[in-house]
Amino acid sequence: MKKLIFTVATILTATFGVKAQNQFGATVGLMQVGDEMMSYNLMGLSAFGKHELNDNLRIGANVGYYSKEVFPGVSLISMPIMGLIEYKRNVNKLTSFGGLEVGVNRLGVSGGGETEVTNNLAFAPVVGFEYELSKQLDVVLNAKYNYIMTEDNATKGLGLNVGVAYKL
Repeated sequence: MKKLIFTVATILTATFGVKAQNQFGATVGLMQVGDEMMSYNLMGLSAFGKHELNDNLRIGANVGYYSKEVFPGVSLISMPIMGLIEYKRNVNKLTSFGGLEVGVNRLGVSGGGETEVTNNLAFAPVVGFEYELSKQLDVVLNAKYNYIMTEDNATKGLGLNVGVAYKL
């Protein structure tokens, strides 16, 4: 997982270059996954990179890893790998944003030294806030409605995350 996060960060850095309109960060949070029959609250983290196209529009990518042990030695895992587009609005030190993430969510089960995952198309409308602590550091809070297109029933759930963002 560390290699995947490092690879995404490297690609984002090479793609966007080092300019003042770039932002990199990480969040920790809760991702609910499940269907009408059963749902689980997975805990995890995600890393993201964003590039401002203009004062109100930005694009980017994020990658995450969320898990929960449901039985001794057996864990559910979710690994979202998403592209994003956001509309943002600044008022003093507070930035509000809304957008859409689209990509792949790797859902699976890990246990007994083996992991079985499936790649699923996913999207997540997102809303959130960023508060400027300094010229280069923001606190980030967001909520996402995850919709993962699995084979049988769609897996849906709310995600809540808090973290920091570093502006370059």
